[in-house]
Amino acid sequence: MEFRFNSKPIFTGSIEDRMQEHIDRWRRTCNAFPDRVVWGTDLFSWEDLDPCAFSNGIHVWGHLVSELYAGVREMVSGGNMARTLKPD
Repeated sequence: MEFRFNSKPIFTGSIEDRMQEHIDRWRRTCNAFPDRVVWGTDLFSWEDLDPCAFSNGIHVWGHLVSELYAGVREMVSGGNMARTLKPD
């Protein structure tokens, strides 16, 4: 399952009901299946390396994970990927 976000409402604080429902569904999925979710991005252009873009990404991430359990937050933000890539 893939969840996509238009992050502009998060930056402006004007999250619409539909957007909030989407975020809530994402959080429920992460909490229900913490070992099956990996946070990532499909933005791979040079502009994404800009400090402002990086800061914006951290802001969005903070908002999205603010209501996840601490262990779940760790798993989806890198723990699951590290486990997946770990050599046998």
